[in-house]
Amino acid sequence: MRASTLFHNLARTWSLKSLIIGGKERPPVEVELNHTQERILMMIWHRGSPKMKCLSDDAGLEKGSLTPVIDSLERLGLVRRVRSETDLRSFEVYPTLAGIRQAEIVEDFYERRLEGLLDRMGDGDRQEFIAALDTLGRLIPVLKGDADERK
Repeated sequence: MRASTLFHNLARTWSLKSLIIGGKERPPVEVELNHTQERILMMIWHRGSPKMKCLSDDAGLEKGSLTPVIDSLERLGLVRRVRSETDLRSFEVYPTLAGIRQAEIVEDFYERRLEGLLDRMGDGDRQEFIAALDTLGRLIPVLKGDADERK
């Protein structure tokens, strides 16, 4: 497959992300967040208590860009930063109970939006789409260079 075809297919995945996450309707949350804050909160919630360095790498943000996002989430009471017990130079970020509640609302909202999109597809297309997402999810660690995480 040519690189231009691959890039075209990737552009379609960005369109899918826009369909799911974009739009005027936002999750019915207690605290309004911008897309970056929401994405970082969801990453923290899904990962448990990531170190700032791992979160920065996974989010594709420089540490200097991530820190203000974490600061804002901390001020809103959605996360807390704790110095690592194993490496005193680093911090781990934990979701608070309010952060967990917010993340659950956001997750449910986007799951329902995705289900609505899937309802527009026929059974065969839906199964192919879900299989493609499963394959992408399995291969992302390989593409990132984390081949040991591939299972």
